Amino acid sequence: MVVTKALVERGFSFPPSDFFSEILKVYGLQPHNISPNNILAISNHVMLCEGHLRVTPEFSLFQYFFSVKKEKIPQTSELATCGTITFKLRPGRVYPPTDRHESARYWSGGFFYLKDVSDPASAKVLPAFKNGPASETPAWTQCPHLSESPLLTRTVRRICKLTEEGLTGKDLTMSWFTKRIQPLQHRDRLMFQYTGRDDLMRASKDNLSSEAIDKRIRLLIKIPRDLRIHVCNKDIHVNGSGIALEELEEKDLGTLLRVPHSGTNDPEAASDVEVPDASGPAKRKRASPSGPAAKRARETPNAAATRRAEKEKQRLKQIDTSKQLQPNIDQFFMTPSKTSRRKPSKNPKKKAKPSPASVPVTPEVEVPPKASSSAKPNPKDVINLDDVPEEPTAESGKWAIPARARLTWAYPSGTHY
Repeated sequence: MVVTKALVERGFSFPPSDFFSEILKVYGLQPHNISPNNILAISNHVMLCEGHLRVTPEFSLFQYFFSVKKEKIPQTSELATCGTITFKLRPGRVYPPTDRHESARYWSGGFFYLKDVSDPASAKVLPAFKNGPASETPAWTQCPHLSESPLLTRTVRRICKLTEEGLTGKDLTMSWFTKRIQPLQHRDRLMFQYTGRDDLMRASKDNLSSEAIDKRIRLLIKIPRDLRIHVCNKDIHVNGSGIALEELEEKDLGTLLRVPHSGTNDPEAASDVEVPDASGPAKRKRASPSGPAAKRARETPNAAATRRAEKEKQRLKQIDTSKQLQPNIDQFFMTPSKTSRRKPSKNPKKKAKPSPASVPVTPEVEVPPKASSSAKPNPKDVINLDDVPEEPTAESGKWAIPARARLTWAYPSGTHY
């Protein structure tokens, strides 16, 4: 057979018990078709029946409390091979609560092969190995009714009473875990007949230390971090003590506490149809404390708020645009001119520099340089207007300028170019 380490840690061992073999046969399962959390649920149920009720576990009682949920591979409609089904507590049932983990990660990776040592003559043997998901059977949707068996009704009422007295799933787990008993292993006696450390029910005579119990029990159920010492508040009967279920008085039996969702008074109405639990009442908003001390605490900012405010100021300084040049508000109300309405071209043409060949050639003309204000004019540079003739000559029709009155340019003395 293929077995995983996570199943052994939660109470399964070879040879398997008759009750576990019956569950596999009726539901058509392999051991790897049941997830670790469901193995723990079966182990706790066996401990409840044998240790507290002093009865042999019956399949009808387990089927009354737990329904079957199919587990499918994400994004497909195929059933999962490892962990094909999940056992869920039916709505309206009163049962010891267990704060289990949502899942055991990578539990299928710790598998190993183990030879089946069941009695071949027994009808309750493990099925032949099959590498695949389980096939659905009619038992997946069946649920027994209390009216079918008076003993079943009495057993359910006793479980309701134990739950009202404070029995929890952690107590059931601690009972078999600290006694080193594997609930799903075959035994000749029930667990309420446990005698002590030398009992053959134990898988080991060595007791676990408190540190080992704390480390290993956290793998099975959820426990607060600050809780380090684990005790069983309501332990099982041992050494054959306790009262048989048939001999219990009426005061030792609880009532079938249910809230039928159909609106009828039938106590079984809630179990006929699977419906989601009703949402709880809305939480009231807690009023803020009043008084001078509370007022000062609200007005005084803490260190974290002060640091956040300083970081926000630094961030605003980096994106501050108040010092940048902003347009006058009057410009937004002025009527735009025709020229302003023109859209600028996307690619404005740059002015090209004229080539030397395109520049017209002009005769060189001596341009008089600017004289400095401090230099005195040369008498030779002064033109006498009396020497200029008033009328042009008859020969050329041009003005004749005497040689001595012609304009000449000379650099003033004292200047350098």
